[in-house]
Amino acid sequence: MRREIRLRAGKDFTKTYAKGRSRSDKYLVLYYLCEQPAETSTKIGFSISKKVGSAVERNKLKRRMRAIIAAEYSRMKSGYMLIFIIRRPAKAIDFKQLRYSAKTLLKKCKIVKET
Repeated sequence: MRREIRLRAGKDFTKTYAKGRSRSDKYLVLYYLCEQPAETSTKIGFSISKKVGSAVERNKLKRRMRAIIAAEYSRMKSGYMLIFIIRRPAKAIDFKQLRYSAKTLLKKCKIVKET
């Protein structure tokens, strides 16, 4: 993922958690906050607890999520801050199921542009 679309600042995470809305399923939680200037690019961050597994397992899940988001980014609306929290059961599923879960959450939140 490009550097300019990453959500990195702690204050942005805090703001999204506090003021944003959330949707979840068995594998992921998505917090989202619509920033008013729609000209700004959508920024995306990931969070994963140490309870999920070793650093190798956590990094593998984050790499998968970054690949999923990179493929879907062109279809997303502008002006959002998104945080994906990866839950423990996600380490037992394959890439296809994780992609389906992420796409479903993005559709439920109406973040993906209609085609």
